Amino acid sequence: MSFVKTIKSAIKSSLILLMVIVAAASAYTWYTGRNIAKDLNSVAIADPVAARPISMAKHVRTSPDAPVGVSIQVLTSPIMPGDQASVTIKTNPYANCNILVTYNKIAAVDGGLVAQEADDYGVASWSWTVGSNTPLGKWPVKITCATAVKSGMVIGGLVVSNQVEEP
Repeated sequence: MSFVKTIKSAIKSSLILLMVIVAAASAYTWYTGRNIAKDLNSVAIADPVAARPISMAKHVRTSPDAPVGVSIQVLTSPIMPGDQASVTIKTNPYANCNILVTYNKIAAVDGGLVAQEADDYGVASWSWTVGSNTPLGKWPVKITCATAVKSGMVIGGLVVSNQVEEP
């Protein structure tokens, strides 16, 4: 019998200890929550209008003696006659860039094929309409970019086709 009495006593002690822990945790939660509310009421909230703007990194012009690299980032190809083509390149910031698209050794004439200056990230883009009577085939898209001293060039292949697969 004494063994059963010991187990009952242990169970009662465990339950009492559990109730004390729950009561202590509840009191702690209530007390800290109350103090956080007091702290939040005493905190001054910054005026977002008066806050200083985050300074962004400034782009520095590259040296005119720096090599000029040119790479095609995006070229819409293949494309059907009559559709809008576009190309985006990456080069030196502020480089002056020219584009030449030729079909059967004849230069394309479109208002979108004009000289551009690359932006402060070195990106330039062109968009033009491929003529509806443009011959089918693969045609060169030649882009030349230059600074005061150096230049670079890239040639991409624009495929003009009657059938364009959807991705």
